[in-house]
Amino acid sequence: MSELDSLIKEIANVQSNGINAAIIAAIVSIIIGFSTIMFQWRNAKRTSIVSSISKERIEWVNNMRDNFVEFNNSLFVLNQQRKFLYPEHIEQEINVLLKLSNNIELLINPTESYSKALIQEIESVLVLIQIDKTSVDKIGQKYKDIMKLQQIILKSEWSRTKLEIEKGKVIDNEKVKAIYSEKANELGLQSVNKNENMNSLQEIIYEKTEKEMISYFFEEFSIGKKTKDYINLQKKIYDLKIEVLEYAISRFTFIDNTRDHSKYLPSIIPLLAVYLGMFFTMKNQQWGALLFICIAIVLIVYFIARDRKNRNKAIFLLEIFKQARDRKIKEKQL
Repeated sequence: MSELDSLIKEIANVQSNGINAAIIAAIVSIIIGFSTIMFQWRNAKRTSIVSSISKERIEWVNNMRDNFVEFNNSLFVLNQQRKFLYPEHIEQEINVLLKLSNNIELLINPTESYSKALIQEIESVLVLIQIDKTSVDKIGQKYKDIMKLQQIILKSEWSRTKLEIEKGKVIDNEKVKAIYSEKANELGLQSVNKNENMNSLQEIIYEKTEKEMISYFFEEFSIGKKTKDYINLQKKIYDLKIEVLEYAISRFTFIDNTRDHSKYLPSIIPLLAVYLGMFFTMKNQQWGALLFICIAIVLIVYFIARDRKNRNKAIFLLEIFKQARDRKIKEKQL
């Protein structure tokens, strides 16, 4: 009889193991299925954003470029020939320039500093070209200044479009400003506002969230850019006041301390203890306990990985700002 009982128990154990294996397989299938759905949803969302951005923004940039070209051609021809034209003909050409100027003003971003500078240059040249005594060379120089600003705007918007397509999302205003400054430097034109870069960095340090601040500076120092871009950014940071640098250092230090992932490690041991206790004492709910503990551990690992990534970025940026502060202090002492 005892042999029969043990045989029945063995069969029951085999069946139980088979059921348990089926439960595990079902849980794994659910997790994989959910992950696949989330991945596909994110890809679909990114594709939709990229499609919308690329189509509308490229059309807008092309339209802006066409208006730039037409304005420049009309201005160049009028400047060269106005001494030989009748007043009514000159007036007609100026009206054409005014119309194109209005189109350009509607197309460009009115809050962007280089766009403001372009409008000012266009308004200035439209006044000068109506004065008979204005020399051809003076208007010719204005023409060159206008073209340079137009090149900065077009190159910056193309770079912005490429970056947004790569990331699958619209980039923030601080990154747009950085792109404009970068293109201006490439074309040999310094910022139209000497304090713009400094004020922009101060706003990021004082007003932006931790995530936004880390994202901006880490993106600016990311690998793959030209050497002069890194040098220019380091110079901008060095030009900040000592109190701004110290506040940035305090923020990065706070991120370093609060994102220390080792604080999560002690919580894993009690979770394992709870799981083992539930596993051995509550046989009917042991797979529910396993699922609960697995989810808890996965969440903990996720938060550890996320915080560790942000902490590493903060430590990297912390050292850069410390070097700038220490250098300023050292130079003041000399």
